[in-house]
Amino acid sequence: AAGLLPVADQASAAGAGAKVIRSDNSSVVFEITVPQPRIERGGDGARVVIEGYGTFSPPGAPFLPARTFHVAVPAQGDPSVTWTVTESEALGAVTLARVPAERFIRYGDDGIPVSEMYMPEDPWGGRIPPETVVSARPAMMGRQRVMPVQVRPLMGQDGGFVIARKIMVTVSFGYASGPAPERSGARTAPGVSGVWERMYDRVLVNPGDTERFISPLKDRTALRAPMAPGKRLKIKIRETGVYSVRADSLIASGLSPSLSNNGFALRKLYYDASEPDLVREEDIPYRIIKGSVSSADIFEGDDRLIFFARAVKDDIGAGDTMAVFNTYNIIWLFEDEAGAVMPDGQGFPSGTGRLQTSFRHSEKMRKDTWYNKFVQAGMRDFNFAGGPQRDEVAIPFEVHDAQEGSVISAYIRVMGNVKSNPSQDLDFYIRNSGGTSLIGSGFVSSTEEKVFDFGMIPVTRLAEGANQLVVRSRENTYGFLINDAVIRYSRMTAVHDGYLDLTVSQDLSSRRIDITGFSGPEGHLVELTDPDSPMFNDIPADSFRADGSSYTLSLNVPAETDRRFVALARGAGMHISNIWIEPDAGSELRSSPGPYNTLVISHSDFLPPASDHLASYISWREAQGYRILRADVEDVYDEFNGGLISADAVRRFIRHGVENWGVEFVLLIGDASEDHRRIFIGDPPETNGSPPDYVPAFTYSVNVIGREKDEVVAADKFYVFLDESPPSGYSAASFQSAPSPEGSGIQYLPAAAYP
Repeated sequence: AAGLLPVADQASAAGAGAKVIRSDNSSVVFEITVPQPRIERGGDGARVVIEGYGTFSPPGAPFLPARTFHVAVPAQGDPSVTWTVTESEALGAVTLARVPAERFIRYGDDGIPVSEMYMPEDPWGGRIPPETVVSARPAMMGRQRVMPVQVRPLMGQDGGFVIARKIMVTVSFGYASGPAPERSGARTAPGVSGVWERMYDRVLVNPGDTERFISPLKDRTALRAPMAPGKRLKIKIRETGVYSVRADSLIASGLSPSLSNNGFALRKLYYDASEPDLVREEDIPYRIIKGSVSSADIFEGDDRLIFFARAVKDDIGAGDTMAVFNTYNIIWLFEDEAGAVMPDGQGFPSGTGRLQTSFRHSEKMRKDTWYNKFVQAGMRDFNFAGGPQRDEVAIPFEVHDAQEGSVISAYIRVMGNVKSNPSQDLDFYIRNSGGTSLIGSGFVSSTEEKVFDFGMIPVTRLAEGANQLVVRSRENTYGFLINDAVIRYSRMTAVHDGYLDLTVSQDLSSRRIDITGFSGPEGHLVELTDPDSPMFNDIPADSFRADGSSYTLSLNVPAETDRRFVALARGAGMHISNIWIEPDAGSELRSSPGPYNTLVISHSDFLPPASDHLASYISWREAQGYRILRADVEDVYDEFNGGLISADAVRRFIRHGVENWGVEFVLLIGDASEDHRRIFIGDPPETNGSPPDYVPAFTYSVNVIGREKDEVVAADKFYVFLDESPPSGYSAASFQSAPSPEGSGIQYLPAAAYP
């Protein structure tokens, strides 16, 4: 089993060159004694080497020794640092060696990368930074706030160098006035464990101050009562649009039968730290269309629930617009709560405005089909609509009712696949039953992301129904990927499968709209001019006229501004599969009273009733005195991210535990996958493709020295850096890992660490 001891990478500060002189409610003063330096000379110059000191110099700059000391500071205030050099030693004229860098050259015959050391330009331009002592922003180490203070003892003077041997450092706590402020009503935190106490003794300059500086637990807040089990549903949303779902489908998926027409609410839940219970609820207005066999006051049978919802890529508040973790967005249905009813629209006046027969439609191609591990360093978008291919990438799209004689445009985001590629030429085509037509050309270099926007393309390049956007490389060597693409064309006002999303263009008076293709003389218009406040229009039968085997809806639409509508035939709307609807049993993590010093976060596959292995482990640890809260990671997503999968949700839960319960340790149970959405999944999925992402790790792309490609890496240590987003100092905390009996990873981390 995994051990319970957190490990710190920092060198010991206490008793190794730092001595506390004074510590009170306003500041801490300590003296640094710098060991005797030695000068190591070589062909490239001299290095001043000090025991226990590294260097802060970037590649190309002179090698300057430095060391960081960690100072405990109070939970509040804006600390700052001042210093005085009290003793120094002259070193005379020394030509300092510079710090080399490493770069990739090629792959060897055995496939192993070959690199070389080289000397880049001096980023300091021959100057030496003048600061002898610098500080960085304080961060939390466990429940103790800590400020890093870096000492750089080598100083330039009179054309030579001196080394500071004794430095008096003062860290002022930065209160506006007077002693440390007290938090009214703050709860006393339980004492730190012996493990953390030993860590503080090893790492901090002033470990004796932790008892009075340690952060108190947050004041208790009045949380809303948890939802009763079985009284809410989670509904998955794949794309943005107006959805229509039958009552019997919802009931088959867990909705209580015999609810009244207004006996439930639809809501989107967002994590919001400013809210008392950390959740912001936004009502989703809906409308019920009564069926032919249902009771007048009961939602049942063929009744339909109509509402507008956004895909996760369009929902900025959900925090996953790149869809790193989620294929679907989540909305919630709450029983026995009053929801927001979609109000009636303003209606359509009589008269005849200027006829509008078409509108500008955008067909988006953004379904991710490829997870790319080798994206450019710094990117968080790892999923692509197509690629990587050396020769050709083809992405399908649909076209319906394109206006004859019009022109189209194409917007395509492309990324190169190989850093060493100087440039590759690309050609862009549209392919369909009528042939393959060139629409533009361009080039992409290295792994850059580039946007191509081609216009004035004849609409004859499109075919009704199935089409493909094709991108070809002339070199067939380096490869490329397509992030996403949009085809914009003029579309006639005709419903397809009973659905049409159209924009009525602005006019000084009004517009007449003829919408063709209805199967009968009945339908609805949902206005989305303000998508957050949709309005419902039930269209009377006399607004339709027979047009051969179909019907045409004619309306006079006031259009002082552009107005957006979705036209629906009766029973039509975007589809929700029954497997996208599931009941939620509810959870009470946020309202748990605590205190706890350990969180165990697990995927449900390793919790009862699926598995009993964890129960014996928890019992063993509780017998040793650990206060443990066990959490299903799905409940963590629900309470700390509105039901959406996210590494942020896990970290928010850990932060909540540290601040409210005094948590010191976290145990994660379940392997992670860099391909969070399992875009690569084989047959059978248990053994092929990407593994399940039981408890997600934080993923990010970095430059890998000696590699031709940057690379996506995963870090569970993200969860213990509670002050940074994303964190930068991953090496500051360590964790241990061991396989569980089911083969999952068990990882134990200190609850908060420090860069």
